[in-house]
Amino acid sequence: MTGAAAEQRCPGVPLRHPGPRHAERIVSVPTDVTVVRTQLPRGERIADALWRLTSESGATAASVELAHGSFGILRYVYPAIGTDRPAYFSETVEPAGPCFVRTGSATVGVRDGAGFAHIHATWFDEHGRVRGGHLLPDTTVGDIPIEATVRLLSDVDLVSATDPETDMPVFTPHPRRTPGRARAVMSRIRPGEDLCGAVATIARRAGFASATVRASVGSLVAPACA
Repeated sequence: MTGAAAEQRCPGVPLRHPGPRHAERIVSVPTDVTVVRTQLPRGERIADALWRLTSESGATAASVELAHGSFGILRYVYPAIGTDRPAYFSETVEPAGPCFVRTGSATVGVRDGAGFAHIHATWFDEHGRVRGGHLLPDTTVGDIPIEATVRLLSDVDLVSATDPETDMPVFTPHPRRTPGRARAVMSRIRPGEDLCGAVATIARRAGFASATVRASVGSLVAPACA
């Protein structure tokens, strides 16, 4: 492996994506937020349950944290190097035995005019090992209901579409209406940006003296662990 292909796999080197780099690196939309704590019912597809909870509230966007519970059908993929791009997905994996939720997060919005949820999770597999990945839409809740903390974002439309820069589907926030109270900000940080610096920039632009980063989904390049 030589040249650019090898460089793409070196720690600390930003990925080079196939499309044009967008000038606006951070997209933020202020919104009010309502927190709902509930359980996702047995047998239901997780993505469908999250969209139902969101749409029934009158919202079209939500950020969700998952905990405990079990999976029924579990089908997932994990990050892999693409043949014509620096990042893509693995082949689909489907564990044979029961799996129990450890943690998870989801972004809920709209894709191709219909409700859609992008979900990441970690779990204990049938051998007690910690596993994780991107859940596919037909993943269901198992015999133990999954706990969900849903943050409904009433003033944002989250739209999933193919991003010209990465040639991959991503959520981007769009203003839905002017919020009565801007208690939160839904943001998209585009590829190659310093995550900590971007979060500080988002909080400063929103006028927050302090802020808590809540669950959503995305990917990291060369994270450092202390």
